[in-house]
Amino acid sequence: MQELKKAARIDEKGQSIHKLGAPLLQEFVDNSTNSKTDNYWQTHINKINSTNNYDPKIPHNLQAELRPYQIEGFKWLARLSNLGFGACLADDMGLGKTVQTIALLLEQAVQGACLVVAPASVCYVWQEECQKFAPSLKCIILGSNNREEQIAALTKMDVLICSYGLLYQVGELLTSRQFQVIVLDEAQAIKNNTKRFKIITELQAVNRIALSGTPIENRTEELWNLFEFLNPGFLGSRQLFQEKYTKPIERGTDVIARNTLKRLIQPFILRRMKSKVLDELPSKTEQTIFIEPSDEEKNFYEALRRESLERISSISDADSAKKRFSILAEITKLRRACCDCSLINNDIEIPNSKLEAFDEIVQELKENNHRALVFNMSII
Repeated sequence: MQELKKAARIDEKGQSIHKLGAPLLQEFVDNSTNSKTDNYWQTHINKINSTNNYDPKIPHNLQAELRPYQIEGFKWLARLSNLGFGACLADDMGLGKTVQTIALLLEQAVQGACLVVAPASVCYVWQEECQKFAPSLKCIILGSNNREEQIAALTKMDVLICSYGLLYQVGELLTSRQFQVIVLDEAQAIKNNTKRFKIITELQAVNRIALSGTPIENRTEELWNLFEFLNPGFLGSRQLFQEKYTKPIERGTDVIARNTLKRLIQPFILRRMKSKVLDELPSKTEQTIFIEPSDEEKNFYEALRRESLERISSISDADSAKKRFSILAEITKLRRACCDCSLINNDIEIPNSKLEAFDEIVQELKENNHRALVFNMSII
């Protein structure tokens, strides 16, 4: 009864629970001799209970051999999508969240265009993985030109890839149309950005998927942002959520609040750890992450490149040895500039895109209790 009260909302119409919290209320009904339900309620419960009876098939045009836990992940995503419920795949980093999601995109894209929102550093990874595992999907990275035409031309089997940073410029264009599936990669990116969060929650989609490699269930405040995207209204208003769950849980005095929240969100979050699926993993996995430099970094690099060409051109072709040495020195300088502008000029204060991306990766490693050995070959 206490959990039921914690999960319910009370207003002038009485006491109610969001339809996605129905299993919690049904448990109360099952254990009560005085409870009555109508046909609408029973139909809703039967629909939820039928989830496990739906056995989605791996798309025949997926060009990847999924491991058992990845097949399970795809089927879990497909089942919730079949019901129209948002889902968060929160597998440990390195377990292949992308390929599991691509399998779902293959299944869903036949009904309409899909959207993937990701950090700029992994947009190219998404395009590369789609081309590798699902060549029948047409993956388009939203660029700086013809954005309106790109978005308007989207159709079945198209997957548009957009960076979080670009959302501010194309938010109105994206929110004006409906997608079959919207995928948020590194979904924790919406946690502390009000403008970004507003755009994300205004996006229209039949199905919504969030991907995260960090243990999001341990961050009460971030859960509300995540579920407001996945299943809008499920956890009530932000203020109500803070009063019922965030503050009591942070004080550590309300076990019922923690248990109720866990039971409510558990059906919509799937997290597997590397330690649990070691037998299914290959001996080594590799991932290449492309870092897009900022405009300031691009301008600095371009100026440095032109200066390098001028210095090389000033050396006579007759002095071939000196010219070869100069070319090698300039290339080395350009490589160092790609690592950090301050390695070329200590007075330059330009935020470093690679270090920012590295900091995010390290943070994720720490939160998952992983250890890492880091080599920086560019500086050496």
